[in-house]
Amino acid sequence: MVGLLVLLSLLADVVSAQSTPAWARSPDSTAQRIRVLIRGDDFGYTHASNTAFQQAAQSGILTSASLMPVGPWFAEAARIARGQPRLSIGLHLTITSEWHPLRWGPLLGADRVPSLVSPDGFFYKNYWTRNLRDLPAELRAIRTDQMPEVAEVAAEMRAQVAFAHRQGLRIDYLDCHMGATCLPALRSAMITLAAELCLPIPEHGWMGDTEVGFRVTESADTTIANFRALLDSLRPGLYRVVVHPAANTEELRAADSVDGESEARKRQAILDALLSPEIATVIRRRDIQLVSVGDLWDQRACRLR
Repeated sequence: MVGLLVLLSLLADVVSAQSTPAWARSPDSTAQRIRVLIRGDDFGYTHASNTAFQQAAQSGILTSASLMPVGPWFAEAARIARGQPRLSIGLHLTITSEWHPLRWGPLLGADRVPSLVSPDGFFYKNYWTRNLRDLPAELRAIRTDQMPEVAEVAAEMRAQVAFAHRQGLRIDYLDCHMGATCLPALRSAMITLAAELCLPIPEHGWMGDTEVGFRVTESADTTIANFRALLDSLRPGLYRVVVHPAANTEELRAADSVDGESEARKRQAILDALLSPEIATVIRRRDIQLVSVGDLWDQRACRLR
């Protein structure tokens, strides 16, 4: 029995230290059709993002939607998600708060996860900033070049999953807000959690996909043209497009004191692209198959299809 316990402990250490999920695979080199997964991120951080979420889910080409459990408007996002059974709903696991003055923090509170909390009581803006002395004092206080404690990150992620379950969400996948929980120093904790929950992580090409993007501008016409050019350039294979749509509202423009105005126009342009008849026509003309994370993942077998 002791030997078995030692072996299980060693296996657990291997799993916890891995940097790639056991189920990850390379892109399919013999693909016969263009398949595109269009994932929208950041739902729940504003009412403006949720407005876009609802529109893109009902009338657009969104196939997967990532919700932020710590977002101020997460309850509304969860309500919208419960009414969209055709969508794959994921959790945008969050340990950073990039906007200012709009801020959010850990569900567990500062006392339980102190390495995640900046002096203002919310998450740090990020964990990879250099030359902090060159920043204004207001922004310097919410940035750090120190990695958080892995155990605290793991605890906060579990709390976010539990909170989403209490909201009645069917969770199809986990992913990384601002890439933070997928950083090399932290990703083993996320991979371990996903394995326990039998959920995929659609990041880093782990699902056999190739992430592609298009240039987003403040002009809807230009953004749509760029998206159309991307779709026209694709060859058979599996591709993932990650976008951040939101409605250009006073609320969204006030979310960030530096880039709020510009970012609001860009996120509205993305929403316009998701709803564009022109984009829908290109998808039909090129016989592009829109797929969701759920289409690619076998929940019962806990592996890619």
